[in-house]
Amino acid sequence: MRVMDEESQAARLHGQPPAGAELSNGPATASVVLGILGLVILLVAGVVWIIQKHEHDEAVKRLLAGTVTSVESPGPAGIVVLSLLSLAVGIGAIVFGVKGRRLARAEGQGRITATMGLVLGIVWVAIPILALLAFIAWVGCCIDAL
Repeated sequence: MRVMDEESQAARLHGQPPAGAELSNGPATASVVLGILGLVILLVAGVVWIIQKHEHDEAVKRLLAGTVTSVESPGPAGIVVLSLLSLAVGIGAIVFGVKGRRLARAEGQGRITATMGLVLGIVWVAIPILALLAFIAWVGCCIDAL
């Protein structure tokens, strides 16, 4: 028992975790998982947008061919919901990334994982915000043409 205590004290002095210690940083791992989830959500939003665009183009072709009398425009609800979900997941990744980096500073492990999650979170927060700003600029520019 005394040998284990001496080993753990020596390991602590050298900045290493003691033998048998848990080597996981929960917030850092959560941050990376949320960052990857944000990527998946944005990819799904892109696929939904492509599918809606294709369906709308096909409906317009049917209208021009005379097989239908009207075309309903696909609503942006699905893409907006997925973008907001990505925004929320990105904020979670940022929060857990910051917590993971603090924990890594104290314990010395998981800093890279926490940083990856933090960066992914920042990216997945920035993309929906930039898309919203682009949409606002487009509406402001082209409202007369609508």
